[in-house]
Amino acid sequence: MNFILILKDSFRIFRTMKLIWCFGFILLLTTTLLQFFSSIQGNLFFLCVSSLLNLAVWCFSVISSGGLTYLIYQTTLNKRPSFTEVWHQSQARFPRLLGASLFIILPVSTELLILYFFTLRAFASPILWLIILLLNAVFLSSLLTFSNCAIMIHDVGAVAAAWTSLLITLNNFFRVFVITGMAFFTQLLGMGLAAILFSVLFKFELPMPLALDYFTYQKIMAMPVVIVTGLIMNLFLIPFTLIILTLSYLKFTKEISYPELSKQQSAA
Repeated sequence: MNFILILKDSFRIFRTMKLIWCFGFILLLTTTLLQFFSSIQGNLFFLCVSSLLNLAVWCFSVISSGGLTYLIYQTTLNKRPSFTEVWHQSQARFPRLLGASLFIILPVSTELLILYFFTLRAFASPILWLIILLLNAVFLSSLLTFSNCAIMIHDVGAVAAAWTSLLITLNNFFRVFVITGMAFFTQLLGMGLAAILFSVLFKFELPMPLALDYFTYQKIMAMPVVIVTGLIMNLFLIPFTLIILTLSYLKFTKEISYPELSKQQSAA
């Protein structure tokens, strides 16, 4: 697989298809809201409300992610679908997208808990835990993206999509790790930019209230810069990562014929 070509194609699609930016903004908004609602603390009533809001936003995020996958695929066919068409296609497949996500998230979460209680508690190594978290993040993101691709591109069912995404990820794990690493590297660049802006602002001589010491006040003033920079980078990173993985899915399914996809194509 030519990684450079995939990157070039991803940049071209991201640059030329403005509707992708719209779906990227929606996904960024849902991700931010999920983080906000998850941080809400209080009595049982507030916890129930935040859980319901989390569920609603997550469902909205699933539809947006499926729509973005469909939009990327249509773009590779030199088609320019409207927002309404993309949203309708994803909304019609929402039960399958949701089912495939649950089929994937539950086993991976269970595996992570088993590793934590039986392996990491015995060795108690933070570095080992960090490596396992990284591998699980790569594994989970690729599984979810490839299952969305199988549903939105090949129109398969939830179980077939989850199983196909697992086969694709296992057959191409090294290449998937490299591809996802490209996206994480982009995020690291954004974090580096935020750190530079933070250090520049830290040196500014800002008027300081008497109640705060110098370093605390400078950190407080720099936080909005870091947050805004992170949001801007995620606005770029979220759709760009999906473009890379969707193009990789198309390459992988051309190289090897997967049973569930072949069945669906034969039936069609």
